[in-house]
Amino acid sequence: MEIEATIARNIRRIRLEKGLTQEKLARKCGMQISYIGMIEIRKKNPKLSTLQRIARGLDVHYLELLKPPEDDFDCEIVSELFDPVETASREIHKVLQKHFYERHN
Repeated sequence: MEIEATIARNIRRIRLEKGLTQEKLARKCGMQISYIGMIEIRKKNPKLSTLQRIARGLDVHYLELLKPPEDDFDCEIVSELFDPVETASREIHKVLQKHFYERHN
């Protein structure tokens, strides 16, 4: 499945699971309802920053929007792919914080 289809499917699925209309989600994200609709029908491809806003509106981690459907991959395999990315991101953040702290103090 294409990433655009995966994102659209996940946004719609999670939105419905949480009992949100497109209008309510749009308000929570500070977006236009038409834009949420266009994403869900794959007429618009959101930027990563937009995905983060939508994920916050859905109260999920943005990586939840990128996960392929369970019928495409085994959930354990998906977790194995995402966990190292999150760990690496945290480690990079720590190194950068330390570097800038030492440099400015």
